Amino acid sequence: MRRYRYLLRAAPPQVLEKLHARALSVLDPGVRANLLRTAQERSRAPADLTIEDTDILARVITEAEQRRPGLLVTGYNEMALGRLAHLVLADPTSAPFLTGYDSWDGSDRPLLPPGEDVVVRQYRYLLRTAPLDALEAAHREALSKVDPGDRAVVLRTVQTQLVTGAHLGVEDVEPLARLVCLGERRDPGALTEAMPPAPLKVLAQAVIDSEAAFGLFGGYAAWDGRNPPRPQEHDDSAYGEDWHTGLQSRGRDGT
Repeated sequence: MRRYRYLLRAAPPQVLEKLHARALSVLDPGVRANLLRTAQERSRAPADLTIEDTDILARVITEAEQRRPGLLVTGYNEMALGRLAHLVLADPTSAPFLTGYDSWDGSDRPLLPPGEDVVVRQYRYLLRTAPLDALEAAHREALSKVDPGDRAVVLRTVQTQLVTGAHLGVEDVEPLARLVCLGERRDPGALTEAMPPAPLKVLAQAVIDSEAAFGLFGGYAAWDGRNPPRPQEHDDSAYGEDWHTGLQSRGRDGT
């Protein structure tokens, strides 16, 4: 259970939600009933929530444990907690977020650093404010230069978090770049919050250093780090359409 408690402190909320949703979907109904009952008694879980509402229950569990560590975990019966923890930890997505477990002292204080890496922050700024055509060009250049191993992490994150691109390989740089940009514009943080820190920083640095990103940091000094309003897209990208129109017309698999 200690490793599960560590994961609850170390992984981003979006990752935890998906891990729990997948685990809940295969748990025995009786186990799910215990988890649901505990969530309704101890947190803000809706009274009409059922054991079939696994995505919502996963969100409730994540939010409750992030808001007050141990709130739900201490209320589950031993069998329910053991089975939930086993499935969550067995999911390969959890592995990158367990790297600091051996040095953890077991406390419930936040594990994520209070500050943000400046490279990742600059990358987030570009994702939110850069014109889509320039952003895609920067990602094409960046993805073509990073190691295949880092590209594979980006691809797996896209496939897992956006549920798309299953047919793509690590050499499919152009469609992968498009999916990264469209996914982050449609759902800010969908990929950046789910990607392991090291590959994220490699990608961020490569995008920032690309020729296409030159001159796109004019408003960065005044940015407070929040997601600004979606920039107005023009019909002058390589694909000649608004990003959201393109997403709908091409389908979520980039085709």
